[in-house]
Amino acid sequence: MANKDITLSPALNEGLARPRKALIAGLNEDWWAVILGGLIIFAVLLFQGNGISIQLPAYQWSGAADLFGKVLSLHNLLLIVETGLVFLALASFSVALSGGSVRRFAAGFAVIYLFVILSFIIAGNKSVAYYGLEYVVFALLIGLVLGNGVTLPAWLREAVAV
Repeated sequence: MANKDITLSPALNEGLARPRKALIAGLNEDWWAVILGGLIIFAVLLFQGNGISIQLPAYQWSGAADLFGKVLSLHNLLLIVETGLVFLALASFSVALSGGSVRRFAAGFAVIYLFVILSFIIAGNKSVAYYGLEYVVFALLIGLVLGNGVTLPAWLREAVAV
């Protein structure tokens, strides 16, 4: 029996020679959401059990006095910024490992985060909460208006994808 060389088509040959992506670089946004969500839940459970409390911003308000005295107070605004920085750091980590541009993501994240805070503030109104409308409804409405009514610039699309 003679030794025969097997010749593959160029397309198959390229497919065999192509290096595989590393596992981390191959994860999409959905997997990063699961991983980061799990890490956040784990961290909260770990820290809460050791007597460390995590203070979250307040968004509930019933009138102008509550809105400006509680939700838009300096202390609460600093909590909102701190929370945003934590999420920015976590999401930037996943963007960097996925091969995305962290700089473009961070710029877009700031804009998206402002819309998220706006949805929380709208949903935090006592009259709105009475009807059971959650922040997700307002975030969805804002997202639909932005996604369908405005052409998003490239720097904002990076953040929207994540």
